[in-house]
Amino acid sequence: MKKIFTIIFLLITMLSIQSCDNKEDTNEELKEIGKSIELFIDNQLSNYLRITDEITTVDHYVLLGLVLLQDTKFAEKARFIDYYVPSSKMKNYLEKTYYNDRYINNPNIYDIVKVVSIKKAYNFDNTQEKELFNKLPNDDINEYNVCWYMLEAALLNDESKNDLFEDIFDKVITTKDSDTIAMSIYANYIGNYIYNDDLLYDFLASAASETGISTFDYMTNELSTTGNACSTSMSIITFALVNLINYSNRWYSNDYYLVDILISYQNKDGSFSYNISDDPDLDFSSPQAFAALACAYYSIKNQTFTYLF
Repeated sequence: MKKIFTIIFLLITMLSIQSCDNKEDTNEELKEIGKSIELFIDNQLSNYLRITDEITTVDHYVLLGLVLLQDTKFAEKARFIDYYVPSSKMKNYLEKTYYNDRYINNPNIYDIVKVVSIKKAYNFDNTQEKELFNKLPNDDINEYNVCWYMLEAALLNDESKNDLFEDIFDKVITTKDSDTIAMSIYANYIGNYIYNDDLLYDFLASAASETGISTFDYMTNELSTTGNACSTSMSIITFALVNLINYSNRWYSNDYYLVDILISYQNKDGSFSYNISDDPDLDFSSPQAFAALACAYYSIKNQTFTYLF
């Protein structure tokens, strides 16, 4: 009798898994996002995560995107982390690249963001980063980087600089930089700072078009007339967390569907271009777009908000 119950239980479990897979495969939205993710993984992943004697490449956007995919149908491919960059190699990479005199004696917020992201992916202790964050000069905080300070303060549970944030946060809108504005919304939410960010939401809506989210063009000194992959990616990463509207239309900004627009920036080799007519942008657009699509995939599949950082 016990054996019969065991067999029945296994059959039910298998059917449940199959049902879940079928549901995922028949969801047209997930299908399109999945194709884009797979194209990137198959053709570009080794350019962003590799530690060998000859070459070292670790991109924290790609790494965190893979972490989100480890419990999806991409689980086997997402285990690329363990195969190519096992924890022992990653520890050696951190020691060699970051735990040196420059990082210890003169840290900057962007290095700390990257190291904390890597440590999150590998569940490494980040006590040292908390100490370094505390050492960062308060005078370095400005409207362009306050989002990263707010983010790390929340992730490291360090309130030593919190009194400085609100006044600088109020100036973020003056940057007209959509990437900074999107990340400021993200940091405001994740840190539960409860600063007024209505103007930031309004700006992203006004920056949306059929080519995605545009940003400030320093050449023309005004908002660009076309969107780009980076600003669109950062907005999707933010929308995946803050859950702006209901799940059926949460990915729209000013009636433009950002996920489909972002996918249109992808090239045949899986990379992404900053502008649709540009050559591939391997440094910024490609890793950020992959992370954004991983957020979208995870969030839509599980009908929940998604933390990238």
